[in-house]
Amino acid sequence: MAFGFEIIKDGIFKRTYTVYDLAQDIEVFQAEVIGMFRPEIIISEINGYEGLRCIKAKGWNERWSVEKNGISLFEFYSSGGICSGEYIIKLGSKIYRAPRSMSSFYEFHDDIGKIVFSFNRRTFSGNCIVEVREDFEPMVAISTAFILNFIFEQQVTAAGVVAAT
Repeated sequence: MAFGFEIIKDGIFKRTYTVYDLAQDIEVFQAEVIGMFRPEIIISEINGYEGLRCIKAKGWNERWSVEKNGISLFEFYSSGGICSGEYIIKLGSKIYRAPRSMSSFYEFHDDIGKIVFSFNRRTFSGNCIVEVREDFEPMVAISTAFILNFIFEQQVTAAGVVAAT
């Protein structure tokens, strides 16, 4: 592991997060989720990550665009079913994939099967650990972790609504 980050949700009902660098034990930046049906994840101005936004596409799909200062960096989307599909990151001409499952642990692989980063969410707390390999961009992994956290929370909320009816 080259980089390790912990994303801490700031309170149960809040939609703000703090990201810590585990190696240096320092706060790297903060983020906030704005909106519900077409949310945006906004990164605050700490350590050069200002202007980063994760924007969900219109509709009920799981398609997101990640931009920095209005310039598209990469796309995130899913294919297939909940347990049979995969999460996909399209970063320029490169594609990274992680098989979807009911688990809260995902490993993203490049086109030759090498793991580039992993995401492990602590169930229901909103906190997660992101491990990034040396030759992969940490902000891509962290942005993806925010998106996966949001998707997981939406699924838990939807399951609770269905169970209550």
